[in-house]
Amino acid sequence: MPRLNVMGELREILESALGGVPVRVDLPGERPGTVVVVRRCGGARQDALVDSPQVEVLMWAPTEAEAEGLAERVGDAMSRLPFTRGFCACEELEMRTDYDYVARSPRWYALYRLKTFQPKEG
Repeated sequence: MPRLNVMGELREILESALGGVPVRVDLPGERPGTVVVVRRCGGARQDALVDSPQVEVLMWAPTEAEAEGLAERVGDAMSRLPFTRGFCACEELEMRTDYDYVARSPRWYALYRLKTFQPKEG
């Protein structure tokens, strides 16, 4: 069996849950008005089957209210990550407003600790 691509699965799940809001590994050259960036920022594999990644999620939107709403939708989706796709647990460690002064744009930040598993080969 191929190894679970945790970050790819997570971005796919979030994009589906957010109704087409782009979910990326980094910002595109021309940042859309609304976009979500998901990156692994820590954690470690516990063994060949269990991983415990820390994941940061950055959410940009045209207004502060829209960015906050997007953050709430991301939080809801993260709390329902499917076991059938390899997600055992998700703990929200932080969620806050994080205005982007460089882009002069509302942005929210969230940090999660996940626990994932790999299917047994065999």
